[in-house]
Amino acid sequence: MTQEFSVILVPQGREYESVKKGIRGSSIQVIPIPMGKACVNFLENLNLAQESILLMGVAGSLSEQLRVGDVVSYQSCVLLMREQEHISPKLGCSSGFSNTITPVKGLTTDTIVCSWDQKKILSQYAQVVDMESYHLLEFYQDRSVTILRVISDNIQQNLPNLNSAINSQGEIKKLSLALAMLREPQASMHLINSSLKSLKKLESLAREITRSSRFRFHADEL
Repeated sequence: MTQEFSVILVPQGREYESVKKGIRGSSIQVIPIPMGKACVNFLENLNLAQESILLMGVAGSLSEQLRVGDVVSYQSCVLLMREQEHISPKLGCSSGFSNTITPVKGLTTDTIVCSWDQKKILSQYAQVVDMESYHLLEFYQDRSVTILRVISDNIQQNLPNLNSAINSQGEIKKLSLALAMLREPQASMHLINSSLKSLKKLESLAREITRSSRFRFHADEL
């Protein structure tokens, strides 16, 4: 099956900036969405006309096999919020686009997964974790949705606890972010280094798949 896209949804902030820079000169529309479940209210007012939707961004690894900078395509996604798990609709995997993309099962949570211990527990459900994918899949159940993400942190990597830096509108509070990172300087330095690598890869990925004003790749139904 061949899919076409003229719009890309990306979590706002550095992820959006990287994708926007990567598609510079293209007619493809890049739309920033709020982080986490707050993206649902935004999507309700978006009114996209496109039948096929692409979500790009970064994700955390829950697998020893996935490292920072690896590109993954979601086959399916589950939701883990308030200790409940929900299975999402299956996605087509972009197998014809690039042989460097790994098909994965994703997990969406309502908080940033910070510690190695948390990641290890969640690895029983999925290979990667993020905060938006399931919500987008649930909202667009009647459309074709493809999700491409770049791994931003390894499963062994402890992150600073940045949950207090995200407000209810899915926006980063810069002062809270700075304070949270100062409290855990070693984890913050590791996060900065891995984020720079993953964002650079995200920009490169966006540039690669948007060489024409509309791009195509084959998706195998799973």
